[in-house]
Order: sequence, then C-alpha cells, then structure tokens
Amino acid sequence: MILLPLLALFACSSHVQSYSEVPMSSNAIAMGLGTNPAFPKGQPAEPYYDELGEDSAFHYWRLELSNAYNNRRAGSYAAKYGVKLVMLFTERQSPEQIVQAVKECNEGAREQVVEFVEAPNEPFVGSHTPERVGAIQDMVARAREALRSDPATANVKMIGPVVSPSTNPDLEPEPGFPDVCDFGGVHVGLASREPVAFKIHPAVRYIRRAYEGHPIAATEFSVSTGEGMSEEAQAAYVPRLWMETINWMKGFPPPYLCLNYMHQNKPWAGTAWEAEFGIRRADSSKRPAWYSLVALHDALKGGHSRNHEQVPFEITGPSDIKHILVDRGDRLMLVLWRSAPYDSRPESVTLRVPSHSVAAAHELQTRSDGDEGDWRNLEVSSDQGASTFDLGGKIVIVELGS
Repeated sequence: MILLPLLALFACSSHVQSYSEVPMSSNAIAMGLGTNPAFPKGQPAEPYYDELGEDSAFHYWRLELSNAYNNRRAGSYAAKYGVKLVMLFTERQSPEQIVQAVKECNEGAREQVVEFVEAPNEPFVGSHTPERVGAIQDMVARAREALRSDPATANVKMIGPVVSPSTNPDLEPEPGFPDVCDFGGVHVGLASREPVAFKIHPAVRYIRRAYEGHPIAATEFSVSTGEGMSEEAQAAYVPRLWMETINWMKGFPPPYLCLNYMHQNKPWAGTAWEAEFGIRRADSSKRPAWYSLVALHDALKGGHSRNHEQVPFEITGPSDIKHILVDRGDRLMLVLWRSAPYDSRPESVTLRVPSHSVAAAHELQTRSDGDEGDWRNLEVSSDQGASTFDLGGKIVIVELGS
C-alpha cells in the first residue's frame, strides 16, 4: 500500500480507476487554524483575537497556554466566535499548570472550549537521545493522567508525539499514552514552476504500523512562499495539501484533525521559508490562500466522509487523480484533484456513478480581495450515464444527484 504518493508530473495518458470501497473511516470534515506564535511577544491580544473572528469559519484555533488573563481571554473569544481550542503546552509547564490553564480557558468561555491539548513534538522528529525523549514521554503521560483525574478536564484529549525509529531506533513505542497521535508537520516550499513534492516525515509509516487503530492528527500542514513560490500557487496547493493529509489518514479512527500552519506570516522568523507559511500577510491582509482554504472548508463543512453505504464509481482520465467522497446530508460530493502543478493544462475526465447522477462540477479558484467568486462552474457533458468535464491542477467538487 502506498502511504505517501509523490506528487510530481505524470504522463497524461488515459487511465481508468474503479472504486467500490469505503473511502475512509467515518469522521467530520474539520480543520483548525494555527494561530500562535503568529505575532510578536507583547502585542496586545484583543486586536489579534478580533481579527481571528473573521477566521471563525474554521473549527479550531491552535494557541499556546499562557497566563491566567490570556487563557481566559482566549476562551472568551473562542466562545464568542463559536470555535474550539487546541492548546499547546511546553516542557516548562507542570501537569498541574496545564490542568489549571485549561480550566482558565473554559472559565473565560463559560463553557468547555478546549477539546485538545497538544504536547511538544520537536524531540520526536529531531536528533535527541533516548533519555531525552523518554523524559518527555514521561512528562506527557503525567500531564494526560492529571487531565483525566480532574472532572473539569477529564474530557480533554491529549495529542502526543510518537517515537520515530528513523531518529530513535532503540526506543519502543508506547501505544495508548496519547489519546491522539501527532504525526507532525507536512510542509511544502518550492518554486511555483517546479513539480510539487509533498513531503512527510517517515514517522507516519511507523505510526501506521505501531499505532494501528489509534487516532492521529496532523498538527501542522502548510505551504510556504519563502523560496520562490507565488501566492497564486500557494492558494492552489494549500487546499490540495489538506485533502492529501486526510487521504493519508485513511484507515485510522477519527478524529481526522488537521491544523493549518500558520495563520499569519512572521517576518521575524529565522529563515524566509519559515517566515511565509501564513494565509495572511504580516500586515494581516488576506492572501489568496485564505480565500481558497475558507471556500473549500465552507463547501465541506458539516460533511462526513461516506462510509455507511458503498457508492461505486469509475473515473477515466489522467493517472494521477485522487478523490475524497463527502456526505453533507443534503448533498453527496466527490472532491477530485491531481498531482500536477497548479497551472497544468486541464485534461478531460469521464465519471460514471451508477447509483447517482452528476448534478454539477465546480473548480476552486484563486482570488484576492478585489476578486469575486471562489468557484467556477465547469461545463459537464453527459452521455449514457457518463459525465465528462475538465480537471487541471486545481480542486474540483462534483455534486452528485439522486
């Protein structure tokens, strides 16, 4: 089974793919927004949270646990805008401090807004000694136990890193200590004219083997423009990377938690690559990627991946087509994309779904503040149960009718 398809230029020969399998485990299509540290230390929190109100289309905000005042303010704004929180903690915080900080967030919200706490994952993807990693494993386990022992935080789930044999071959995994396994970041930063190679740490293969049956999360997925990629290319690749990340999670139980990194460019970062992952610019203006990611999220919001009945279908076209089947209750949608550069010439695709008709097909557009519209209606021709339309380097959503 291929866990990580390399996204590169493929020959555009005709290829038939037949699907009658259950696409993935049942899960809500949800995404979070990485929000910290997206602004310099000491900047007043209120203007930043008000700005985040525009980003409440996303299900989660990812923030760092802080002092009591900031924790309560974070909880208050999360409740105001109807989002849930993923709160990061550091090695410097004791289990008791983590529990108290979570309580402070919920107190500020006057409801439970903290659904997850996230442990630091750097020791698990870097070159650290077994002793160093073991110490952090112990800290994470103690923090998780502290959360479970307090009735006010017992429902909060721990996102914990896992041990990768590529960096620590002598360590054995400890399945069960995190509630959700963190397979880390999926970061892309290439020139826009190059083939797109989405890279993931080899730990994901290890997680699939050692943590089978355990929920996993992608706490950082992102595309940087710091090495020559254009904003237009970023706007096409960020939504595709989100779909790719969900595809990698097939076979694991929910939640399929994906967190975009970062909310805003941070010019004070050490490298240009690290500085330009934001879907907003450093001055808070929206980049085209903000619009395309929100548009896709809104289209899928409230949907679940289809698994309660089989929906056989057949696709004829380029060999690099990928898909996710989403049921929103009021409509069934097939999300399609290719592994080609975003500005690739569209190729003809023929779709046959015996149990459904093709009602419409829409291509995700890249836009800026002055543009109108996030989706372009594609021309669909139908003949004897087969529907034909064009698929290029951007995501297409096909709406299926009865």
